[in-house]
Amino acid sequence: MSWIWAERIDNGCAWLGPDEFRHASKVLRKRAGQAVQLLDGAGRVGVGAWNGTPEIELDSVSQQASTGIWLAFGIGSRSSNEESIRRAAELGAQRIIPVIAARSRDAGKPERWDAERMIRIARSGCAQSGNAWLPTVDDPVPMTTLTEICSERRPTMLAPDAAVALAANVDADTLVVGPEGGWQDDEMDLFPTAKLGPFVMRTPVAVAAGLAVMLQLRS
Repeated sequence: MSWIWAERIDNGCAWLGPDEFRHASKVLRKRAGQAVQLLDGAGRVGVGAWNGTPEIELDSVSQQASTGIWLAFGIGSRSSNEESIRRAAELGAQRIIPVIAARSRDAGKPERWDAERMIRIARSGCAQSGNAWLPTVDDPVPMTTLTEICSERRPTMLAPDAAVALAANVDADTLVVGPEGGWQDDEMDLFPTAKLGPFVMRTPVAVAAGLAVMLQLRS
């Protein structure tokens, strides 16, 4: 069953915006009486029956817990950036922070960053997985700003040659993943490091694998 975004879920009803209503009726081809599941981006999940209108009466409403996990990733190519954001949204990242690293490609330049598109990709990722918490997607920041943002967090940077495994870092609440060209040595000195395994992964793969491990630690 597909998940549908609601502008609001409240008092046993869900309200769809024009675009989402059009998508549900024309693209998903929902039919009267068909069961629908709805997300509001703030943790609420509604279940009801499609009635052909933007206002849907719900049979049940539940509150999904936030993971509390942040993701920071070094910007690479446009396709890599988009896939990283999609995977992070699917896996429940609460905040996504793109980082302009020393080895970031031109896609990381602020003038080439399409913030609205990235939010749409995050929404699509949440709808794919049923994550009811739409993550915050920051504009790209330099590494110096990332250290300030994470000053009261417990970040862990992925590195294939780290001495400890990410699975042993039970206190980590922020995952830091490198760009396609990897981190430079001075960047590696900014945060504690951990490894997923012996292999060098593409950024989106490391994002997905790392977040999956952190979710498992919280289960």
